Amino acid sequence: MSSFATFFDTEMLQLEIWGGNVPPGVMLRESPSKAAVGRTSIRAAANGAFLISRFFDVFTELSLDGGGTWTPFDLPMHLEFSDPLVSNLATTDTWPPRGNLRMPPGDPDFDLPFAGGARMSFFDVFYGDPAPGVPLPEPGISFTRSWQASCRYTLFLPDGTPVRSTSNVSLTARITGGLANGGTRVFDTEMLQLDIAGGGLPPGVMLRESPTKASLGKTSVRTAPGGFLVESFFDIFTEISLDGGLNWKAADGARRIEFAAAEIVVEHPVGTDLLDGQNLVFPPMLTGASTSKAFTIRNIGGTDLTDLGITFTGPDAGVYSVTALPTVPVPGRAATTFVVRLSSATAGAKLATIHISNNDADENPLDIVLAGRVLTPNGDDDGDGIPNEAEINLADCDFNPLVNDTQHILTLRNNGFYQASDMQALALSNPVLARDPLTGHFHLGIGVLKSPNLKNWTPLLGFTPTFDPATGHLDLDIPPDGSGAQFYRVLGAAQ
Repeated sequence: MSSFATFFDTEMLQLEIWGGNVPPGVMLRESPSKAAVGRTSIRAAANGAFLISRFFDVFTELSLDGGGTWTPFDLPMHLEFSDPLVSNLATTDTWPPRGNLRMPPGDPDFDLPFAGGARMSFFDVFYGDPAPGVPLPEPGISFTRSWQASCRYTLFLPDGTPVRSTSNVSLTARITGGLANGGTRVFDTEMLQLDIAGGGLPPGVMLRESPTKASLGKTSVRTAPGGFLVESFFDIFTEISLDGGLNWKAADGARRIEFAAAEIVVEHPVGTDLLDGQNLVFPPMLTGASTSKAFTIRNIGGTDLTDLGITFTGPDAGVYSVTALPTVPVPGRAATTFVVRLSSATAGAKLATIHISNNDADENPLDIVLAGRVLTPNGDDDGDGIPNEAEINLADCDFNPLVNDTQHILTLRNNGFYQASDMQALALSNPVLARDPLTGHFHLGIGVLKSPNLKNWTPLLGFTPTFDPATGHLDLDIPPDGSGAQFYRVLGAAQ
């Protein structure tokens, strides 16, 4: 099955309601004269399961005399199979609630096709709390709120080009007070404006809430220990323009977005999001050594990110560990960090998955696949003649123990740098001789420097030159010090 959804047309042929607590003679049915059509979409998920979205727009009729006469309703009811709304714990019963506006959990790739071939598969409004919230209205009273925010999205242009980025978004919404249902207060809502432009969108591409179709929703509030449980959503009709707003193409229907409190984002390095299931590669390292990576956990939602836990699974889970734990809870718009270390006494590929548990409704846990490569110090995994240890020491000079660096070696040797194996027959073509003006004697000075990484140079100490009077040869015996491959610089030095 493709990465996009497969769509199926559906129709509700019968829906009849009677009995129970309904008064005698009252019945409700699906209209026998108007088609109650819908759509089902199925998309393959990464774990071998399927993401399924289903709805019907049902025209209904009401009878108050046991089915003798029927009165039709003017508009259809939008019925869909969906997970329950996210309940957000809030300390105040104000509106809009704190949190992000995002696709419901269970529908992370909602595949929203537009006329003309464009398609959106992810949408999330964040950094979008209007401040301050206002008290919820009394029954029959309405008010309107506007605010600015940012949004993340994945958009496919008509030619298939993916655009995954962030942009600014302007929002305006209205809420109308309704009657209480038991201990729950229910409010009608409508998204009046949602305009997305700029940021990572290509020039001329714009998105907006439909100016001709009502994007309606509901908000419910009930008391709970510690505050209030708030559920709030909108079913939004959207349009896209590819020519700077001259022409607009409508989406194939409404899509639900809801307020959700905590929203986790994991970054490495800072500012670069790691998606759920993404691979992260550690640099090559030596047996017995260790290497670490620092991660940032950012809560871009409106309420505390809690229940943070970090575990590892996989064939090499035991070689990964957390050396610095994140601080919890993470307030809305705040961040914390943690550090993962890779250390192994054995060589080879090291694979594991890190699981970050949290209270984000649709990313719990957030998983990242870790991969590392551990090498023996004296090995030569890339076959270029330089031991793994030396190449790791020379990483800042673009050496890589897993990539053949023969060309780097030639460049260095052509510029006067030598390995121990090169120190077999070295002649200075232009030695420096200097005459001491006080004694009249001539002095030949030769200096030798060594470095493990071509950055830090130190004098080569611990050897004594010898002179052969029969031949006039001066000999400098330089034994290897056993610390791994070294680079040498031989200089003439006037005395």
